[in-house]
Order: sequence, then C-alpha cells, then structure tokens
Amino acid sequence: MDQHDCTTSVRNCLQRAWNWIRGPVIQIIRLGISVALYIADLVTDIMLALQYHNSGDYVWFCLTMAFVIAPTIIVNIVSAVMFRNFNHRDNTLNVRLGFRIQYLTHFLQLGMFLQYINLFCLLWRGQGLGDHVEFGVSDLEMLEAILESIPQLCIQIHIAITDEQVSHMSWLKVFSMVISLLAAVKAVVMFWYFGNKKTHENKRFTKCTCDSKTQVWIKSIHFTLWKVVELFVRVVAIGMCTSGFQHQAEYIIYFVCYNLLHWLILTIIYTYLETDTVSFNGIFLGCLHMFMGLFSMTLSLRYSITFWVNTMLTLAGNITMVTLWYNLREGQYVKITLVLMLIGLASWSLRRQDTNV
Repeated sequence: MDQHDCTTSVRNCLQRAWNWIRGPVIQIIRLGISVALYIADLVTDIMLALQYHNSGDYVWFCLTMAFVIAPTIIVNIVSAVMFRNFNHRDNTLNVRLGFRIQYLTHFLQLGMFLQYINLFCLLWRGQGLGDHVEFGVSDLEMLEAILESIPQLCIQIHIAITDEQVSHMSWLKVFSMVISLLAAVKAVVMFWYFGNKKTHENKRFTKCTCDSKTQVWIKSIHFTLWKVVELFVRVVAIGMCTSGFQHQAEYIIYFVCYNLLHWLILTIIYTYLETDTVSFNGIFLGCLHMFMGLFSMTLSLRYSITFWVNTMLTLAGNITMVTLWYNLREGQYVKITLVLMLIGLASWSLRRQDTNV
C-alpha cells in the first residue's frame, strides 16, 4: 500500500467517524439526557414525598404522590395504545418482543423505558429514527410534562408559600423543582422541534445550509431560554395565586373558569385552522396540545392568530393571578411580586424577539 492509498484510507476512516459523531452520537446523547431527566424527575418527586411523610405533612405527601402515580399510569396507557399502531409499520424492538411482553411492561409502569430502549436499539443498528417514532416519544414526554412535571412545580411553589411550618426551602425541594422545570422545558422544546420537522413549517430548523447552522444553534438556545422564563413565570403565578385560596375558597371557581375559557378559545381556533384535526385522534391531540398552551407556546406558534390570542390570554392571566394573590395576601411578599413582573417583562421581550426573527 503506497502513501496515497494510506492517506485515502485514513481520510475515509475519519470521514466515517465524523459522520457517526455528527449523527447517531448526538442523538444518543440527546436520548441519554431525556432518560436522565425522566428518571431524576420521578425519583426526586418520590424522595420529596417521603420527606413530607417523615415530617408528618401527610396532605402534602398524598398530593405529591398523587401527581407521580396518576400521570405515570396515564402515560403508560397512552404509550401502549400509541406504539401499537406505530410498531405495525416498523421492525422495532416492541414488535420482536411481542405485544404480550409489551403490554406487561406497560402494566409494570415501565413503558417509557421500553420506548427509550427501542430508540437506542434503532440508533445502535444504524437504522435511524423514523419521524413518527421520535415524534411519538416527544408526544409522550409532552404528556408527562403536562400531567406530572408542571403540576409538581405548581404544587411545590404553593406549599412553599402556604405552609407556615416550612421556614426554609430544603435542597431536595429546590433540586426537585429545578429538575421538573428542566424536564418540562426539554419536553416543550423537543415537541416543538419534531413537530416543525414533521410538518416542514419551520424551514430555518429543518432545512438549512452549512452557513446557517450557527444561527440554528443560536436560535435553539434562544428558544430554550424563552421557554425557561415562560414556564417559570407561569408556574410561579399559578402557585402564588392558589396559595391565597386557603382563606378565600370561592376564588377557586373563578380560577378554574378562566383557565377553562383560555383552553376552550385556543382549542376552537386551532380546530378551525387545522382541517386535519377533524377526527377523534386529531381532536384529542389538539385539545391536549392546547392544554399545554395554558403554560407554554407550542402549537400556538404555527399561526399568528393563535400566537397573539395565547399571548394576550397568558399575559392577562399572569397579571390577574398575581394581582389576586397580592390582594388575598394583604400586601405580603411585595418584592416577589416586583421580581415576577420584571421576569414577565423579560419573557415578553424574548417572545417579541423570537417573532421578529
């Protein structure tokens, strides 16, 4: 073998290694982050519930555990139904295991782990991830965020404000809240990304030249930061508002009615605009996604009308909830209110910058 052949061989090996790093390795790292956040979110919530139990706070223990067990059961049921349809068309791990073992795994509440293993096996064999496979997992992660991560954030903020026996925030509570926030943000960003990738409605994230890849990373980071601020402001506003209901329970009706009206308006507009949703599955998923719109912009970004309607309703809701909490708490925590308003303005600024790009 002469020097030219040796150089060509080395170049080909390096090219294959680069293609591997650029493709499957990045996807495996992203998959590892998803698994780590999923496990950490569940484990920290369970540990926090046990801490409440050991300290004698049985109400908080039951409430925290309820939003761990119930969402896990619902997510596994949806996972079993969803991936039964997907796996008929793919040679995936679930098909080779058989539907009995698959249903047994979901019955044992291990369905999400099975789907993560399935994606890892597809990457390891170099088959790649079908859009519907990865989009399905991101849909399940979104459902997990709606039912578990975001409610846990609201509950822990509510507990921190209302419980007079809690004189300080334990490191476990802070860590659990941070993990829940990261899990929710990750679910929102991935759902938004794969949704745009599937529909090809956002060309700047799905089809870009090499010169624009840096801009894609910058915009991705910007979008993630926006979601962190947006979700944080929303859950803090909800947690603060509900903390004032312990002495004014009648306000719960107004709180629920406003959020139902917010959800109903978004659902009607989205169903009217999306003709593909005129089916049971389409309407169900559309209603679910619009429920997420109560906390964060996802499908609302597709149309200018849904974006502005959701923006106005969210901003009005945050201001109303903070004002209501301020009145019910008789002027306490004024500094927190000012900080929340500043963060709300920062979220609005980030949102405006994202729409002007």
